[in-house]
Order: sequence, then C-alpha cells, then structure tokens
Amino acid sequence: LINAWGIELKKFMVVNRWGNPVFETTNSQFGWNGRHQGELCEIGSYYYLAEYTCPATGKKYLLKGDVMLVR
Repeated sequence: LINAWGIELKKFMVVNRWGNPVFETTNSQFGWNGRHQGELCEIGSYYYLAEYTCPATGKKYLLKGDVMLVR
C-alpha cells in the first residue's frame, strides 16, 4: 500500500522487551494502539521496525528504534 508521501510500507512491527511481537502490519493506514490481542500492553519500552520502499527510486529502507508506552 502506497501512502500520500509515495512510500510503500513493507512491514511495521512492534516488539516487547523480550522480542515478542505485539503488533505487525503492512498497511500504513494502521498504527499500534498500545494493545496486543485486545488487551492493554504493559507500560514500558517497546521496539519498532519499519521496512519501506521509495517507489520513485526503488530504494529500500529499514528504520529501527524504541518507544516508551505511557498512560
């Protein structure tokens, strides 16, 4: 799915501190809401990985980082 910026998302994934996936999508219209299987995730650090392609150049990118879930 190509979004308004012309970026084609291949995968977006959020994992907990033990490396277990809590969210995964290939649709850039959906984001993580802090839940896993309908249950609220624990407050704390999570890690994300985004793989995407620029259709204009065909170049692939990998973006990784961390986020702190707070309520």
